[in-house]
Amino acid sequence: MPKTSEFVLAPAFERLVSEQHPIALARDAVLADASLNPKVLQLWRDLHDGGWLGLGTEAMRAEAMPELARMGEASGRSLLSVPFAFTSLVLAPLVEATPSLADEFLTEPLDAGPISGRIDLGGSAGPLLFDYVGPRAGYYQLASSGSTIVLRRFLAASHPVAGLDAGVPVLDFSEGHERKAAERRLDLQAKDVLRLLQPFFVFQYGHLLGAAAAALDSAIAYAKERRQFGRAIGEFQAVKHSLANAWVALDNARYAVNALAQADSTETVQRLVGITDRLVAAGAKLATRVTIQVHGAIGFAWEHDAHLYLKRVYKSSAQMTHIAGQLAAADLTSL
Repeated sequence: MPKTSEFVLAPAFERLVSEQHPIALARDAVLADASLNPKVLQLWRDLHDGGWLGLGTEAMRAEAMPELARMGEASGRSLLSVPFAFTSLVLAPLVEATPSLADEFLTEPLDAGPISGRIDLGGSAGPLLFDYVGPRAGYYQLASSGSTIVLRRFLAASHPVAGLDAGVPVLDFSEGHERKAAERRLDLQAKDVLRLLQPFFVFQYGHLLGAAAAALDSAIAYAKERRQFGRAIGEFQAVKHSLANAWVALDNARYAVNALAQADSTETVQRLVGITDRLVAAGAKLATRVTIQVHGAIGFAWEHDAHLYLKRVYKSSAQMTHIAGQLAAADLTSL
């Protein structure tokens, strides 16, 4: 990885992701036989070899934080189909703090393939679903058990099924499908968890903004080209105002993400998480809905990318709002 300076990490990450994870790969990340696309595995190895899977470790955290939102946007624009943020910004710092996890708890080294994870610090409601990343991959849950923070490992016991995200199937670890292999108690307090998850939130909200911004860009371009009644549809007030409102909503959300990245206390992080979540979720959903509306029927077609962005935004928004709601309401002395 290159020596870091202002806006060095993000451009390099953008090039890697845009070149090796085109939108087409988001459609075919998992093949018909439930194996991972070899291109996905190669990207994962390149992410590891380039040091990107260590962004959340102590050595990289301070330097990476100012650029994480931009890196997240790059991943969203490419609809990155691997759980990079959980591995790099949650699991890697946990392994750094507790080295025995790598030797005694992880099913495979971080570079072996994508690792799927979810965060349930206030308990999980409904099915226990994980993004599918292969039959032998590790599936991990960072959760609370009373006043204790635990990391749980699950083993895939069933085949993936289609989920809301068009390119990422899911595994159901609910009752009847669950195979919890192990559980490890972590020496973490609520303040530790907030500090740990700050980079994760910044990247993931950037991811949402990137997906929504890419969708909106396509809508703006289409509105300039598509003609009706002898005029480009972008000249009609209803279309023009809808696009402008969506752009402003994303811009406002981007300010919130940047503020969250700059927060220097656990109390500030806790306060900004809820605000950022509301602004990002609302702005990203608005932008992707407007994109579908501007494109009309073609926006729903499998051949067009508009519906891929909308589905990614709605799924990721639900995941982040679940985590943000728990942290925003948490007692800093105990989760």
